[in-house]
This record gives sequence, structure tokens and C-alpha cells, in this order.
Amino acid sequence: MKQYLSLARIDKPWAILLLLTPSLWGFFFHTNFLIHKIQFIEILKSLFILLLGSILARSFGCVVNDIMDADFDKNTSRTHTRPIASKNISKKNGIVFAIVLAVLSSIMLFFIPVNAVYTCIIAFPLILLYPLAKRYTYYPQIILGIVFNLGIFVGYFLSLEITRLNFMEINGEIFNPQIQKQHYKLIILYLISILWTVIYDTIYAMQDIKYDIKNKVKAITIVFCNVKFNNIDTINTSNCKNILFLINFIIFILLLFVFKFFTISFYISIISTLTLFIIIKLTFDNKISYKLGFNLNNIFGIFILFAILTS
Repeated sequence: MKQYLSLARIDKPWAILLLLTPSLWGFFFHTNFLIHKIQFIEILKSLFILLLGSILARSFGCVVNDIMDADFDKNTSRTHTRPIASKNISKKNGIVFAIVLAVLSSIMLFFIPVNAVYTCIIAFPLILLYPLAKRYTYYPQIILGIVFNLGIFVGYFLSLEITRLNFMEINGEIFNPQIQKQHYKLIILYLISILWTVIYDTIYAMQDIKYDIKNKVKAITIVFCNVKFNNIDTINTSNCKNILFLINFIIFILLLFVFKFFTISFYISIISTLTLFIIIKLTFDNKISYKLGFNLNNIFGIFILFAILTS
């Protein structure tokens, strides 16, 4: 059982936030202005659906990724102990486990609106495509960004359903033109979030750049650092790290600016994030700082959610 929990990354729950927080952004982006009138039980039910859906979707994606990448993982320092790469779980059993997770994920579709169902159906083939993309393109993180942030629309459609059920009779409040006018920002949020995912996953992938080159895996890190395949031993990623961290911080600020969250949370978020970045940059070596820089984006997501809730 422990090996299957590890395969599904349940033993590393922190990264679930990277999938969950965009869903919460979408949910509270629409619901926030009416949240004081919605029954608390309805909010809890929706949050539980988004949480469980995020866990199942991430677990399914991790299992599929490990099945397809087993030959690469066993030759990479960071991933060689993964259950399938280390042969503690066979690929056959991994496929069965993935099917179980897919079935459980499908059950969740009965509890969300039809538009959210369509969104999840779009996500499914993209989850399968992501590991394959590493073989054919240097930009698989774009596919990851598209998939990871579709939760924005799932949360949004779920919030629409709640407000429709609760407010159809309240003088058309939900159909207020000023409210409807703001919905285009959801698309902007999604597009910027894709870029956000591309950057934080690139930061994470910097840990494996030498192994990616040896394994002939296509990765955006190779392009970003302009690394030659015959120049493995002279790779210096310090400059790449500085640029990536800077871009990551700029995207975070951009997310806040787009929604004009000029509240106290706006300034707290910027100051806190910049301080954490500086600490990571000055205190830790490259390998550790990449991992910490990646994990810092979980805090980013929470800051953005806090800004939405207090706007």
C-alpha cells in the first residue's frame, strides 16, 4: 500500500495545492461577491468536490507519467527510487492502478455541472499526452499548464451552478451587467496561469537538466539555458535560476495587477514573496533552491486566493 501511495504522490500532498488553488480561484472569482448569501454547507460541498477532484486528477497524472517515464526515471538521481522505476510496482499493476483512479475520477463527474464535465473530458487526453510530449517537443510544460489550470473553469462553472440555484429569484442580481462584464478576466487569469505553470515547472525541472540531456529527453530547461548536448559537464545554471526566479515573481505580480487587488493583501503578498525569493536565492545552493523555488509557488497560489477573497 505504501508503494501505491508513493506512486500516486499522496506522500507528497503539498504539490496538490498547485492543482487545487486555480480551481479555488475560479470558484471564488465568481462566488465571492455573493458568498455572504450562500449557505455554508453549499460552499463546503463545492470545496470538497474540488479538493477530492484535484487529488484524484493529480494522482492519475502522476501514475501515467511514471508508467511512461520509467526508463528515464531509473537513470535520474531524483526519480530512480519511484515505485515503477525501482520495480517495486510493475508497469502492469501501475496501469491497473491508473484505471482505478480514472474510474474514481469519473465518478466525480456526476457531482459537477455539465460544462465542468466537458472541461474534464478535454483534460483527460492532455494528461496522457504530457509524458509523450517530452519525446517530441522541448515545450511539454505548455501542455502541463493547459491541463493544470483547467480547474479554473471547473471551479467557475461550479460556482455558476451554486449561484444559479440560489439566486434565480433575487431580482436578477446574478445577471448584473457589471458582474457579467468581469467574466472576460477569467480567460486572462487562465492564460497567465498557463505561463505561471510553465515557469514553476521549469524551475523544478532544472534539478534534472544534466540527466535529461544524458537520457535524450526534450525539456524546456535545455532551450532556456541554451545547453548543447555535447556540453554536459560545463553546465552552469545559476544565471538561468536568477532569470527564472525573476520571471516567476513578475508573473505573480501580474496576476495581482490584472485583477487590481490593491488591498492590504496585495502589498503583504508582494513583500512576503520577494523576501522569500531573496532568502532562497542567497541561502541555498542551486539544487535545493530549485526545489524550494518550486514549492514557493504553492504559497503564491494561496496569496492569489487570499487577494481574491479580500478584494
